[in-house]
Amino acid sequence: MKKTLIALVLLAVIGGGGYMAWIGSWDKGTGIGGARSFSTGEAKPEFVELRPITAPLRATDDKVQYLVLAITLQVHSKDLASQVHDRLPRLLDAFSQELYGLADARPVGQHSINLARVKARLLAGSERVLGPGIVDDVLVRMAR
Repeated sequence: MKKTLIALVLLAVIGGGGYMAWIGSWDKGTGIGGARSFSTGEAKPEFVELRPITAPLRATDDKVQYLVLAITLQVHSKDLASQVHDRLPRLLDAFSQELYGLADARPVGQHSINLARVKARLLAGSERVLGPGIVDDVLVRMAR
């Protein structure tokens, strides 16, 4: 009985130590799946939050449904964030065009929206207006 209890305690200590070592590796620049984390020496990304965007979508019975997206753009630095703010009217226009094109490409009767496709179209619109490499990612905060 004592040997079993000692073995369980030892196993818990070894498992806990392994877990803490794994968690500690996040500080060295890698996280779950090798994802990069930002240390104090690297520039942290900036996020530009946009107002919600609305686009019409066709329904099967000739009624119009609307897609409402709240998005945030991830950029490398504050300088690039200011470039995004400076060109915001053109960027929102490009996003509207991309979303209208998405509505035309959706098959009749399909009620769901492929968010990966929406993000790819919005990223393409941002590259068209701002140039490649300015926007790192399009983050969808809300879609309905």
